[in-house]
Amino acid sequence: SLYPVEGVLSSMFPSLSVLGAAVVMDSASYSKLSFLCWNVQGLGDADKCNVVRNAIHTVNPVLACIQESKLDFVDLGIVHQCCGQEFNEFTFAPAVGTRGGIILAWKGDKFNPPHININANFIAAHG
Repeated sequence: SLYPVEGVLSSMFPSLSVLGAAVVMDSASYSKLSFLCWNVQGLGDADKCNVVRNAIHTVNPVLACIQESKLDFVDLGIVHQCCGQEFNEFTFAPAVGTRGGIILAWKGDKFNPPHININANFIAAHG
């Protein structure tokens, strides 16, 4: 089952568009995996990172997908700044010029994808 939470975020952070956020219930194991997927339209300044981190903290997802980061390099320090300290695992697809940039970050104690495929246009985490 998929439980959308876009309305919660868009009412709290009206200046930023949320692409998708949901809680996924795995009926086989009855476990929850919450995720946030967001087109942030650039993470070039500290104020934007603060807004993104506050929104992620509010939703409290296990997995965060940040799209259009516009960053050509991402390290754990950037992930912690924009997502929070509890996001201790990540991968990214770099921006090309001023286009793209995807960050996929997750809480390693709650989610560990066995396979990750990275392309300029997408990141797939699957198992």
